[in-house]
Order: sequence, then C-alpha cells, then structure tokens
Amino acid sequence: MRKSVNTYGCSLWGCVTIVFCLLTACGHKSQIQAPQEGLCVIDVESALADLQDGLKLSDFGSRVRYVPLETNDSCLVAAHPKALVTDNYVLVTSRIGTEHFVHAFERRTGRFVAKVGHRGEDPKAYTDFTPYYNAYNDLLYFERIPNQLQKYDWQGNYHGRAFVPVWPRRPASYFFCDSLVIGYHEPSVYEPVGSRLLSVFDETGEVKDSVPRLSGFPVRKEEEIACIGNSRITDWGWLHYAIYKDGSISCFLSNVRPLWKCGESIRLKDGLNDTIYTWEKGIGLYPSFVFHTGKEEEDSQGGSVRDSWVFGVFEASEKIFFQYVKNAFRVIHQENAATLSFLEGKSASIEDFPYEVYNGMYDKQTGVTRMALWGEGLEDDLAGGPSWEVQGTSTQEEIVGVLEAGEVVGWLEAHPEAKDNPRLAPLLKVKEEDNPVVVIVSDK
Repeated sequence: MRKSVNTYGCSLWGCVTIVFCLLTACGHKSQIQAPQEGLCVIDVESALADLQDGLKLSDFGSRVRYVPLETNDSCLVAAHPKALVTDNYVLVTSRIGTEHFVHAFERRTGRFVAKVGHRGEDPKAYTDFTPYYNAYNDLLYFERIPNQLQKYDWQGNYHGRAFVPVWPRRPASYFFCDSLVIGYHEPSVYEPVGSRLLSVFDETGEVKDSVPRLSGFPVRKEEEIACIGNSRITDWGWLHYAIYKDGSISCFLSNVRPLWKCGESIRLKDGLNDTIYTWEKGIGLYPSFVFHTGKEEEDSQGGSVRDSWVFGVFEASEKIFFQYVKNAFRVIHQENAATLSFLEGKSASIEDFPYEVYNGMYDKQTGVTRMALWGEGLEDDLAGGPSWEVQGTSTQEEIVGVLEAGEVVGWLEAHPEAKDNPRLAPLLKVKEEDNPVVVIVSDK
C-alpha cells in the first residue's frame, strides 16, 4: 500500500521554514517572502496533556448577553439556526429539509426586521443561503451559481449583483477588502500543484491579484478511484477524501469559515495547514500563529501520517477559539484495506468513524492554551445559564452562540432556581415554540 500523505498541509517546523506567498496591497503584484521571527505558537500538544473538564465563558470575556429573538408568523426560525452578528443586527439562517430561511433582527432588542432574499431562479434569487457580510457598504452577499453574488441590505432590499471569476474554479468562500472581494479556493483531491489559494477581484469580476497554492495533490484519473467520501466533523469542518484502487488515499479538510477579520487584519486558516495567516493592505499574506500538534507518526512504509488537524477557528480580540480532531486520517488509512473491496466504484460516508474532537482556547496575552472535549459546550460561569457551543465571532470580536428555544425550556425545567437569577431574566419568558436566543460574550 502506498503511504498515506498530507500533500499540502504543513507541519509546525515546515510552516516556519518554507517560503510563503505574499499577497500585497490591492493593485500590486503578489510577492514571496520568508516568515518573520516571533511567530506565535499555539501549543495544542501540551494542552491535550493537561485536558480541562470544560471551557468556560470567563475564558472568553467578562459579560454574557442573552438576546431572545422576536417570534411571529413572519419570522419563524427553523431547525439548525446559525447567527451572523454585526454591530447593529443579527442575521439568522435556518432550514427544514431543502427549504431555507434567512431573517434579520435587531441586535440590541431582538426585534424582527425583515426576511432577506430567497433561493430560486428569478433575477434576484440566490443559490446558497450562506451570508457574507461586507462592512464597507453594510450589505449582505449570497452566492448565485455559477458566477454571481447577490446583494441585499438588512431591510431585505435588493442591491444588484457582483460578478465572480470562475477560472480555474469558483471560490468556496468570500471576504471583503473595502470595495474588493477576496475569494478563497478550496483544494481538491483532483487538484494539481500550482492551483490558486486566493483571488482578489472587483465587483465586475475583474481579477486584481491572486495567491497561488504552493502545493496540491497528484493528479489521478477517475478510473483509478475506488470511492469518494466526505464526513462532517462538526458544523465547522468537513473531511473530504478519495480512496484509490491501489490502496492510496488523498484527503483535505474543508473549513466552513476560512477567512475572518480581527482588528484591521484579515485572517486565513487553510485546510490541513497548521498556520493562521494574516493579510494586510500594503503588507500582504504572512504567518501569524502556528498550531503545534506534536510529532507525526510513521506508517508501515516509513512515511508520515497526519491524523490530527485544527479547524473551526474563531478569533476574538484577545482569544482564539478552535476545534481539533484526532484519528480522522488514521481511521481512513486503517479502514481502507477492509472496506476497499465493497466500496469500489461507490460513494461513501465515514460519519460514524471514531473521531476525537476537542474545543480549544488560546490566550494571546498569556500564551496559555486550554482544551476540553467537544460536545459539552461552554459553561456559563458568568450568569449561571445553560452551556452552548461557539458559533463564531461578531464584527466587534465577541464570541457568539445560539440556544434553540427547546434547549432553553428544557434547561429551565431542570434548573428551577434560575427564576431567582436576575442575570437570566431574558431566558425566563422563552416558550417551547419561540425563536432561538442569541448569546454574546464580551469584555464590554
């Protein structure tokens, strides 16, 4: 069996020593520059050796706010809600089966504002209801395949479209640099070396700059593939893989939110790479943080095997939240021989494979990293409320989560003493069929 390899993810020391592509200010050519000294190391290996019982809200801030969202027949939020929180608004996306909903609410009061756009084929419709927020013009962008982004304001008014360059492939995610769009290109198990990592373009679709991906996967013919599969690790990461008839494997990790902003800096966490990069105007793309996950093990043929990766990164002003998975690639590697015979020529899923998933928190001021098993949520030691999972960060760099109404009601029934806690007053009026509650943790 040919060795299983991570052909584009970099180890800790590889990230420090290789040459990086640098995306310079808009309108300039990309440059290549070696990383600077003083790269911050996030020590995952040591934190795992001192595993915590759970992470707490006080690890991320000193104040928690519960914002119940208004409930009426015009704004019923469905299952699996996700929240995008800005300075003034909350955008909640949800779905029932193939039906999707996008609702805007006031951040301060939770009052319903408007439905935002719709999926469909008419000129104002979008294909994907994943929202991208542009703080430069305070508009929301939604992808319309094959080559457009539809624009809406928070009151649900349509503001036209931006065009997306689709060569060599359409970006998988978007962010904004003033009036320009930054498109992130995911790797692929079919993708050759030299493909694109980032594209920078204006709203006419004209490419102003790009960053090449430094490595990719060997190009393989379709008839060599025994099976293709994918597995959702958590809401913030998918593992995609291909098992070939010769027993070899290719895989990549899809980060749902690879680009984000902290202060004036735009960050990038790319797939299996151990590095968080920073993009700044006039400076470009350079490494800022590296996750140290320990030594790679060797497979039976002496090659390195990566079975642990960081994904789901969210950054607040002084903290970095992340998720970490172990055993993912090892499981594929070990199961390959046993499953290849009946997987040949079929699609597959590894949803039930025994991953180990952890939540992590890195404190930029102290350099301390804390980690705990995923699934327990963040303990509310600030107000004494229910635990919840991190969903992201706001435009004010606050940690954000969502509690569905049923979770709140169930927790209140199990904790009758909560009715005497004034800090939990917003939760006490929540009913079983109500819209969810947005949770915001900050130091303000």
